Amino acid sequence: VRPIVNSTQHDIGDTFFIVCDISRFSNLTDPFGRHDIGEMSLHRKTFETLTPITLVTYVPNADVLYIGGEIKWNFFVKHNPRKEWIFQRIGGLDATNRSDIQINVTAINFQCSDAGEYYCRIDLPGGGLYSTSPVNITVKELRDGSGQASISDHKIQINLHNGNDSYSSYNYVEENIILTCTVTGPPSLLITWKQTAKNSTKENPATGDISSNSTYQSGCELHHYSSELDFELQETDDGNTYYCIVSNDTGEQSRENFTLRIIPAIKSTSQPESQSAVTGVFTFFVGMLLCLASAIALMYYFGIRKKRSSSQDDKPESGASVSTF
Repeated sequence: VRPIVNSTQHDIGDTFFIVCDISRFSNLTDPFGRHDIGEMSLHRKTFETLTPITLVTYVPNADVLYIGGEIKWNFFVKHNPRKEWIFQRIGGLDATNRSDIQINVTAINFQCSDAGEYYCRIDLPGGGLYSTSPVNITVKELRDGSGQASISDHKIQINLHNGNDSYSSYNYVEENIILTCTVTGPPSLLITWKQTAKNSTKENPATGDISSNSTYQSGCELHHYSSELDFELQETDDGNTYYCIVSNDTGEQSRENFTLRIIPAIKSTSQPESQSAVTGVFTFFVGMLLCLASAIALMYYFGIRKKRSSSQDDKPESGASVSTF
């Protein structure tokens, strides 16, 4: 039994053909009987739809429709995916060629959103139906002009960015650093982290906690990859450059880098708490001593004045006589 397409993988922009006819149905009994075929249709289920949708239906040997004086057979295009695809029907105009009915679709400018499962179906007048085996039409692995896997949106971001460019950052010691590498590309890509020390070209495996994941993009067999490198910044990390390397089974495909710089710690001019406490106690006692000294000086001063005042009061006035008995 022939499949409904000659190839299940196509490049973006390709043109190919999808054919529905009774020779594609392995389970259709007596396809040449008068009432075996009531309706033929083409269906597809893409990665963006949960249920199949009908692209076109053809009811052979049906009553004709007169539209504007022109005979129209009920051949209905219900959904044209790209507005460029061409739908045609062959045979079925009378009872003698029912076995030759056919739906031909010219798929033009194939895109990622067109990828998915396609199948033909025949509905019988009595209510039964038969379907061809679904074929999964996909986009070939995207490659650039040099034949390498097509990779896009490859970048590294930091959770605590402090700088003027996207390839470096200035941070403090003991800050928790998370470098996140993201990339979009075909299946089976691998992300690894490496690092070089300041003024060195020797690459070593990056130290830190590494976690990775990927999500699938419909149609094009593209994956969105993400990997995180998590570590606490140390003084020895100053000038380290970190590399997010993307590779596949043929080797390295792409890399991005990010450099970390240490912000020097500012020495505090404030005294330690214990030293401040001692200084405070010392200042208190000095103050008490000064107060006590001031009090003694005042007491001494007022004592001298009082004594002098008493001496003056005890002297006899000049010219006064002293009486004797």
